[in-house]
Amino acid sequence: MEAIKNSVEALLDHSSELAETYYKLSVAKVTEKASKTAATGSFALVAVAVGVIVLFMLGLGFAWWIGEHLQNMKAGFFIMAAVYAVLLLLLIVFRRKLFMLPIGNAVIRSVYDNEYDNENK
Repeated sequence: MEAIKNSVEALLDHSSELAETYYKLSVAKVTEKASKTAATGSFALVAVAVGVIVLFMLGLGFAWWIGEHLQNMKAGFFIMAAVYAVLLLLLIVFRRKLFMLPIGNAVIRSVYDNEYDNENK
């Protein structure tokens, strides 16, 4: 009877150690995913900011160039505004295909890639 009691106590000790290790592993996985998400988000934010600045400067340059060729600066800037308006309209019309689905798929892929990699090892 004493041997069974010792075995049960040892089993309980190992079970609690296993549960604690599993908890620490889960916290580590969540922390890793959160840090990767934060890093990706930070990079995307910086890339978008730089892209907006580049697009703004290109738009100013093209507007100026068109204005000089038409000999009417206002017309150059209005033409570039119209180009940006058409581009915005196209982005709105195709937003689901261009942004929603690829971004959603990328998020889902990033969440589940590590789990599939770990299972296949």
